[in-house]
Amino acid sequence: MANFFNSVRITNFKSLKDVTLSDCKRINLLIGKPNVGKSNILEAIGLLGLPYYKQYTATKKITQFVRIENLAELFYDGNVDEEINIITDNGSICKIDYEPDKGTAKFTIILPEKVDQEFLEKYPTKEKYVIVVDQKFNPSSTNKIEFEFTTDTERKITYLSSSNIPDSETKIKGFKKSRVKFFKFPQVFVSKIQRGSNFSRDLRPPNGFNLLEVIEYNKSLENELTSLLSEYGLRLLFDKTNHSLRIMKALKEGSTMVSFPYSSIADTLQRVIFFKAARS
Repeated sequence: MANFFNSVRITNFKSLKDVTLSDCKRINLLIGKPNVGKSNILEAIGLLGLPYYKQYTATKKITQFVRIENLAELFYDGNVDEEINIITDNGSICKIDYEPDKGTAKFTIILPEKVDQEFLEKYPTKEKYVIVVDQKFNPSSTNKIEFEFTTDTERKITYLSSSNIPDSETKIKGFKKSRVKFFKFPQVFVSKIQRGSNFSRDLRPPNGFNLLEVIEYNKSLENELTSLLSEYGLRLLFDKTNHSLRIMKALKEGSTMVSFPYSSIADTLQRVIFFKAARS
C-alpha cells in the first residue's frame, strides 16, 4: 500500500512553530518526553480529514479533533496574525486563518487526490473545501454550508439551504477521498449499534461511533477478533434484541455461558479492537 504522504510541514499550530516530519512510512511512531507536541502533530495531520469527518459526525465540533478552549489556542503562542499551514509533499494542504471581525476561524482544505469519476463530471476540480468555525467551535451552520472547488478558472459554489446540497451519496463519493482519517479512542464507549442514513462498513472518525456495525458486517474482522478474544476464553456476542455488543464467557462447569458488557473488558483490549477496526 502506498503512503498517503512522505513528508509533512506544520507551521504556527498550537505548540508547533515550524515542524517538518520527513521520510514517513506507512506506520510511524512518535517518541518523546511529555508535552513536547506529539499529540499536536497528530491533531494537525488529522485536520486534513475534516471534509470526511464533518459528513458523518453528529455534533460536528472542532474540539473532537483538537484540544482547545478558544480559537486563539489553535495558533502558536496565540499569534492569530499568522496563518496555520499543514502541507504534505503530495500537495494536500490545510490552511487556517483567524477572522477577527467575525470571531471565526476559516479552515481551507485542498486535496489533490483523484475522486470518483461521477463526482468529477459534476464538479471538475482539484477539491477545495472550506469550513468556518465559530467561538463555540461549531462549523458553518446547516443553513449555510460552503464548499469551494478550484479548476483552471476558480469558481465558488455556496449552498444556502440544505435542499441545495448534493445528495449524501454524491458527497460521500467526493469528500471521503481525503484518505486522512483521524481516530481517537473514546474515553467512554457507547456499546449500542448506531444505525441510520449514514450506515457504513468503514469505521467513522474520529471516535468510531459505528464500531459495532463495522464488526457485525466485516466477517474478516469478526474472525480476527474472535481469534484474539479466544486467547482470553472470551467470545463476541451480538445482542440482536438490544442492538448491542456483549462479551460471552463459558464457565468451567458444564456448558453454562455468561455474558457481560463490552465495556467491562480491559481498556487495552478495547483499544486493540478499536484500532483493528480502523485499519480494516
